[in-house]
Amino acid sequence: MSIRLAGTNEFKPPRASPADRDRLTLKGLFGPIFRGWTEMNARSLGSDCRLHLASVYEGVFADMTAVTQFIDATVSRHIGTYSDAVAIPACAPQVVLSGTPGLRPDGTRPGDFAEEAGQASDNVCEALRCAGAEPSDIVQVWSWLTARGDIDAYVKVRKDVISHRPAYMLAVVPQLIRLSLRWESEVTTVVTHSAAEQHE
Repeated sequence: MSIRLAGTNEFKPPRASPADRDRLTLKGLFGPIFRGWTEMNARSLGSDCRLHLASVYEGVFADMTAVTQFIDATVSRHIGTYSDAVAIPACAPQVVLSGTPGLRPDGTRPGDFAEEAGQASDNVCEALRCAGAEPSDIVQVWSWLTARGDIDAYVKVRKDVISHRPAYMLAVVPQLIRLSLRWESEVTTVVTHSAAEQHE
């Protein structure tokens, strides 16, 4: 059996109090098993220690049950369907995708941009699926096009896949690394469901 720990020391607030440090360490290391361990060892712990551990656990549990917040700061509403900011719970598992173009499984690029856009979208969805996430988990999208005239087709495909309002950035650039490509997107997701729920 192997145990993989995710980002235990990934974030440390400046001048963290002992209680904050305890919460951050337990969040990464012991959150899922902390309650059971505390109950098993309750008799051997002093009352002060039990109270301290209980307060730490409740803080961890509150973080784990927090939800992603999509924030409207009034700017994005004048430009498009996206959020100005997204607040992500501290304990939420994240999936980050590399820049993903519209290449077919055989490595070729569709001749029509609309088809290339659809293929890029399919590739993003497949990568998310393989990582245990789905389009509804997306919290941020970066997209690069090589032609301003392709923006409308891009927006149509995007709306077909994403119905909520993640944070967005869209840019038109002179070229991508592979010169024949016309669209590439990178996304970040926060997984809000378990693997069991995903496969129900």
